[in-house]
Formats: sequence, C-alpha cells, structure tokens
Amino acid sequence: MATSRVLPLTDGDVVEIGPYRVLGRLGAGGMGIVYAAADREGRRVAVKVVRAEIADDPSFRARFRREVDLLRRVTGPCLVPLLGADTDTARPWLATEYVAGPTLHDQLAHGGGLRGGTLSALAAGVAGALAGVHAAGVVHRDLKPGNVILAGRGPRVLDFGIAHVLDETAITRTGSWTGTPGWTSPEEYRGERTGTAADVFAWGALTAYAATGRPPFGRGAPDAVAYRIVREEADTEGVPPRLLPLVQAALDKEPARRPTAAELAEACLRLLTGASPAHPGRPGPETLEAAIAAHWSVPPTPEGLSGPRLGWERTVAGRTATVRRPGRPGLSAVVATLVLLAGGGAAYTVVHGPDGIGRAGAADPTGTPVASGPAGGGAPTAGGRGGASVGPGGPGAPAAGGEVSGLDPTVAVSGAFGSKAGLTLPDRPPKDERFGVSTVSEGTGRTVRQQDRVTVDYTAADWTAGRSIPSSYDPGERPQVFQAGAGQVIDALERSVVGHRVGSRLLVVAPPEDAFGSKGSSALGVGPGATLVFVLDIRSAVPAGGGPAAR
Repeated sequence: MATSRVLPLTDGDVVEIGPYRVLGRLGAGGMGIVYAAADREGRRVAVKVVRAEIADDPSFRARFRREVDLLRRVTGPCLVPLLGADTDTARPWLATEYVAGPTLHDQLAHGGGLRGGTLSALAAGVAGALAGVHAAGVVHRDLKPGNVILAGRGPRVLDFGIAHVLDETAITRTGSWTGTPGWTSPEEYRGERTGTAADVFAWGALTAYAATGRPPFGRGAPDAVAYRIVREEADTEGVPPRLLPLVQAALDKEPARRPTAAELAEACLRLLTGASPAHPGRPGPETLEAAIAAHWSVPPTPEGLSGPRLGWERTVAGRTATVRRPGRPGLSAVVATLVLLAGGGAAYTVVHGPDGIGRAGAADPTGTPVASGPAGGGAPTAGGRGGASVGPGGPGAPAAGGEVSGLDPTVAVSGAFGSKAGLTLPDRPPKDERFGVSTVSEGTGRTVRQQDRVTVDYTAADWTAGRSIPSSYDPGERPQVFQAGAGQVIDALERSVVGHRVGSRLLVVAPPEDAFGSKGSSALGVGPGATLVFVLDIRSAVPAGGGPAAR
C-alpha cells in the first residue's frame, strides 16, 4: 500500500481523513488515492481513499464493508496491519501502517537478485504472510514483486483482500479473471475456479525471480508468457539448491499437488534455523519474524528509487478538511476546449488525466485526429485527413482504413498502440448510434478467435455524459483479461476483438445495448442508457486449450 516515496499534495487534495493528518501522496490510480498521513501521536500511516464514482455503488460498499471486517481479523507475519477504516462515509477509506523501502520489483530491476539468508528470509516471510491470510479465508489474487516491500526488518506483503474487491468494479463482470500476466497461475489462464493454490504458484514465481533476477516464464508478449505458464516448465536455473524443491513444488501445473502456504512457511523456517519447529504446522508469527530478522540484510536502496520526499514532521497549517465527495463534473466542465475536425464539425476532447477523470485538452499535439468515423451510427473508419496516422510504430506509421468522409463526424483517436489514447468526441449527444468498430492500426499477431483468452488495454469515455472513465493505462490499473464469447465483459469488448489481430488498436462505439444497458454502472459513474467509446489495444490472445499462439 505504500513505498518510501512521498509526493506533494495537489490542488483539491484533502488535508484530514478521519483522525489522520494528510502529509503527501503515495500513489493514485483509477480506483483510489493513497495518502501519506500521521495520527495524533505522529505515527506514520498510509490511507487509501476510494474514488467517489466507485463509492456510489451500493454493491461495492457492501463488499468493501465485508472485506474490512475480514481484514480486521487477519493476523500473521510480514503483513501490513489494518489500523482503521470508515466504510460509511461519502468516500470510504482504510488506513494501514506506513512501510518504507523499495518494492521487490524496483530492487531487482536496479540492484540485482537477493542472496543468502536474505533470500530465504524473503521466501519465508511471503509464505508466512500468505498462510496468515489464507487462514482468514482471503485469497490475494495478485501477488507480484510490486506488492512486496523490502522493509527494515523483513519483507512486507501489501493489499490483501482489497485488490480483488476493487477489480470487480472494473468493466469485467462478476466471476471474471483478475491478476497480472506473468504472475498468474495456469488454472486462471485455463478459466478454472481458483483458490489459495494460485497464490502459492505466485509465491514460487516470485521466489525464483528474487533468486535469479529473471521472470521464471520469461519476458515478451503476454500471450507467449501465458503459453509458457500453461505448457512449459519454469526457468529455475540459479535458484539455490536449498530452495529449489520448494519452488518447483509451488510451480506445479496442477493446483492440488502444490504445497500449502503454511507448509512452505514451515519449510523455509527450517532453512533459516536449521531445526524443525517445536509445533509442526503454521509457524507462529513471533517465531517466524524473529528468524527473518536474524537473517535479513536490507539491500541498499537502488539509486534513483527514493524519489522526492516530504519530512514526516511537516504539518498542514491553517486548513482543516475532511474527506468529501466532490461534485461530478458536468458537461460544461469537460467541454472547455473545442477542436475543429475534418468536415467542419465542432467537438469536445476528453483527455484522461492520471485519476481517470475527463479533462479538457487537445487530442493530439498537431491537432490532427488519427482515427475517426462517421457519426449517426455508421461504423467508424480509420485514418486521418491532413496529417500522419499514429500506429504501433509511432508517428508516421500507417493506419488501416481510408480517408475520413466529410460527413459531420466523428469520434477521433490520437496516440500510439501501447499508450493511453486521446479521444475526441462530437459536441452533440449520441442519438441512435449503432455498434461500430474501426481499425486504427493493424497488428501482425494471430487473429483472435471465439473462446480465446484475450488481454486488452483500453482507454474509454462516456459519450453521453461527456467524461472519461478509468483506463487500464491509469496508475495502479491493469489490462482486462477475458475469454472471448464467454460473457465475462460487456458485449462491446467481446464483439470487437474477434477477427482482429494481436497488436491491433481498435476504436469501438458501444451503444447502451452493447455496454451497460438501461441500468448503467454506478461503479464507473456510467449512467443509464449511456453510449461508450473505447480504444482497445489487443495485447495477446491465447487459445482456450492452451495451445501455442501463432505469432
């Protein structure tokens, strides 16, 4: 939930949350903001505040309450304890102990792999944390190097129980896949029901990565990594012999054959102490943490990872405030900048800021739309008039499709594949729009087929309300992964990707019947009967049977 980097507050940030004084920002994403704060005694805390758009959803609030109640009962070594929460305020929040130190991801990227007792202590601490959480009936679902902090007395595992609650408010439907490509179990890719064994698989991958500095299933396109996870053995060369049998057992393709987290914690404790525990089973938190501290040597913080810092003694003078729900920006707040499109139509531009809220701005530094299509229900066509298209190759790369017609037009796209798109929408409200897909730029990978496991990044806007909605490119967000044709996401996404190649960027106009219909989505702030616009980047497509993907 926190790193050692504390950034200054921005305009509009609150200065008090419950009993905590806000000192700076630790991070932000499409689902919430994490603040550095202090209690009345000056103790450091990290406070996560949920965004108002999500807080409006009654089902989200109910899940949030259940998770907070559960987290209050979770205990175990190497966890970040929950200190307080308010699930009934306009914007729910929860507070945890502040943890200083680099993430495992940053350490390995800049400082190399872990060695000796520190590596064994990391393996023991993460396994012990998982054992504690599993005992409370929680599954992490997203254990990865970015969620492990290398703190002063051992590793700390972040965000148990919260990640999957927040993910359920994205554009997936209940029961869909969550996780991060590369740290995901084979059964998740196979579309099977998952449980604690999926976290154990992630432990094996994380431990191998910490030992070698290499992801155990390699790097590259997500579909290639997914195929290796499902079909090939992990690269464990360089894992110390004392840890190798545990890592290999955790990485078994069949979840039933994997050890439990408690068994891994016990085995790692034996490696640290050289003796069997007095009471076999899940090691006691004090015993495990003492053994970890005795062998833990905090690696020097890699240069450049500390970032700007604020003194924790800093106070915010002259202002008092509480977490409040800001008013949702109206159309006039979003439509502040007009852009003249080809054909003479006036349009407003939705440019996604880091918090996923629409702001006015230019669609492209040159003012040239990259992809657009006729309004009034016609399927958009790709291409731009009077300027170079932007595709995966960057400016100047060809885009599929022909010239935009002179009809009053259009939805326009700027930006390259693999980056957050700029979207320009007509200044008229949508009326009787039909579903349409345009190829902004054509990929060269395999063609997506029904039942493929597909990974897409997306930028999105609510055309009806004139505002952006959270994007997978926002900080803290992740791509959407779903099985085409399985009803796991809104129909517009499943219909769009089938028949297109991996590496393609698509522009999609989704009328209500292909999006959230007459009910809307209070989780995303999408009202009833809203027409949505998506820019989809198809990252990978893996056959349902796990067979090799054509490249």
